[in-house]
Amino acid sequence: IAGGTVSPDTGKLLSSVTVKGVPYFSVNIQPDSWKSDSNVTAGKYYYNAYNINITASNNLYVMPSNASKAQSFGVYAYSQSRTSGAKTGALQFRAMERPTSDLTYTVYYLN
Repeated sequence: IAGGTVSPDTGKLLSSVTVKGVPYFSVNIQPDSWKSDSNVTAGKYYYNAYNINITASNNLYVMPSNASKAQSFGVYAYSQSRTSGAKTGALQFRAMERPTSDLTYTVYYLN
């Protein structure tokens, strides 16, 4: 989401304020991308989305493009990445049932 500069047209409080944009990336998960997992309490299926810009210290906001479809399969964002190692930048999605249609998410991240 783009940032911008806000300049007041009256008063003497601030000359201007610059607002940074919020970085984001999109995740499209196709039905055949889900892997099965025996960890039923965390979700029977998982998908790892990778983006090297996110770390375990980021605040993430995960928004599905179709919330009711995601909920029907019990999909949720489970854990975010480590700061180093093989899974750096991974955000894991979990599902209680294997989704049968594409799911798209927008992930906003703040430091």
